[in-house]
Amino acid sequence: MKIILLNYPYLREELRQAGVDVIAAGMTRDSDIVLPLENYSLDNILSAAGFTPDWIVFTDSMNRVIPRGLEDASVPLAACFIDSTINRFWQEPLARLFDLALMDQLNDAQSLKEAGSNAHWFPLAADSSIYRPLSLPKQYDVSFIGYRNPETRMKRENILRLLGNKFNLNVLIGDPPVSAADAAAIYNRSRLVLNENMFPSVNLRLFEAMGCGAALLTEENDAGLDRLFVDGEHLITYNPDNLLQKVEHYLTNETRRESVAARGCKSVHEHHTMTARAGQLLEILGNTKAGKKRSNGDRHAAMGEALMFYAAKWPQRDPSALPRARWQLKKSIKSNSRTQQDAALKNSTRSTCPFDAVKAGLNLGKLYALTGDNIAAERCFRDARDSVIANEVKQSLMNFLAPLSYGIILHDMGEKERGRASLCEAERCVGATDVDGSVLTPGSEQFHLFWGRILIDAGLPMIPGLMQFHLSMTFWTALEHLRRAAEINPVHWELVGDLLMEQGAP
Repeated sequence: MKIILLNYPYLREELRQAGVDVIAAGMTRDSDIVLPLENYSLDNILSAAGFTPDWIVFTDSMNRVIPRGLEDASVPLAACFIDSTINRFWQEPLARLFDLALMDQLNDAQSLKEAGSNAHWFPLAADSSIYRPLSLPKQYDVSFIGYRNPETRMKRENILRLLGNKFNLNVLIGDPPVSAADAAAIYNRSRLVLNENMFPSVNLRLFEAMGCGAALLTEENDAGLDRLFVDGEHLITYNPDNLLQKVEHYLTNETRRESVAARGCKSVHEHHTMTARAGQLLEILGNTKAGKKRSNGDRHAAMGEALMFYAAKWPQRDPSALPRARWQLKKSIKSNSRTQQDAALKNSTRSTCPFDAVKAGLNLGKLYALTGDNIAAERCFRDARDSVIANEVKQSLMNFLAPLSYGIILHDMGEKERGRASLCEAERCVGATDVDGSVLTPGSEQFHLFWGRILIDAGLPMIPGLMQFHLSMTFWTALEHLRRAAEINPVHWELVGDLLMEQGAP
């Protein structure tokens, strides 16, 4: 098998050891083919590789950049997505381009599968050459290595303060705070290693600490942890009610603690190393057939949406992302329009407007709003709304999002009466006929409460990782609307808290 790895050489050495012909291409020095941003395209990568691969595997990483031309690949595409819990906002549309999407979190893999993607759960793993037992003396009761910010990670901060008041707690902060080798030494010197996440997940720290032979102390969750390990046998789970009791119990029961640590270490080195993952990847690739080629419109829509969200989150990482997103979305709209016209001529009847065509128009409007071009945004939202009306789009989500976005942008432009008329139309789409007039005024308490609840019902409660509150209101989900309502009337903070709890973000 021949594979080209894009963006990050994940599993490169392990795949080579398995007999795979692998070339890694990216913008970092650890790649086999190193290209600058302006030349980072699929054509240039394939030309430099000198062969046609059986698979191209894109790996998400901290230095993530999306190669130009990826949407036009003629060979099967796979993606390994990491930190999907907080990066799904751009990974989900990008996944629509791939024949195979490997998500590091079970819940996100299941959601993508339900949405129609060929998605598999593919957890992260420990590098066993680094994260292994080193026979070092135990020095710390509890250790934690990771990012620390009292303002944005309050749960983590409270846990660290609670433990620090009672036990010998060793905390190393940063992103990352120490080298991999130093982290392995600290884990080896720790009786317990604390693991905490913003959202329920199975993260890298978990495998690395266990691989070093430390007893892992991790939060209870419904993110698939019980499919990999057994609580009390391979690791120790805690919740807000029993954290201190669990720590005290395992610190005073050395035999039981070391038994858990040993079994956890054995399980990691047998099933959750990079070598094991390379074997699993080859098995999945071997059992996956390339899917049906998506239409031009769908492929451009997916890439455009992914690039738009990417640019909203990391505007300085790739200055070409926004222009590329605009071009992709325009291509999608044009392609879908041509497809629709052909279908109408063939059937001599009124055609149904494709769901993705309306979505591409809405995303193009959001992109213009993101750059402050409200005039262009207004035109895109108007076209999307007109398309919904003229072609009888049945998806309820599109029915209200198009006139809602159009009404908001008109209001922002000072055209309040036209904006109010469009918001009335959005209201009718969700079946609201008798509401307070303030629901039609963006910025009012009732407006944000109303649309916050509607967006929850429509399946748009929040988008972790993007911080949409700072973007145009046309990007907002329920979280941003409820937060704005709470800033107007503090009684609504309870609704914000309930929403966060329901989304697994205590």
